[in-house]
Amino acid sequence: MPVKLGEVNLPNPVIKVTNKKTIVESVLVGRIGTVKELIGQEDYKINIKGIIIIENNSYPEAEITAIHELYSKNTNLTISSALTDIFLTDNNSVVITDISWPEMAGIQNVKTFEMNLVSDRAFELIIK
Repeated sequence: MPVKLGEVNLPNPVIKVTNKKTIVESVLVGRIGTVKELIGQEDYKINIKGIIIIENNSYPEAEITAIHELYSKNTNLTISSALTDIFLTDNNSVVITDISWPEMAGIQNVKTFEMNLVSDRAFELIIK
């Protein structure tokens, strides 16, 4: 599934989106079970794993640099993919929380990466 993060098309990505609701459960006397009260919904958590493959057997330095520059921006980014477009309906804005570059033994032209992101919704604070 193609994934575009900022201005970078991520190579060979696999994407997972998770979300959690905050629910308060209250026990009532004389009743079996609990009463559930929905308090809210957390940010969407997005995990992207990918693999960079260079055909001419050279090290993928430019591709690694492009992805690392996204992480180094320390700001929100726009994400676009078939899956995230379903859930992030406001502005498709995310923040990269962490990135890893797992080791690849014995292969020069291939590098894997994994990054975690969270959704970022704009809000307006009105002080009266």
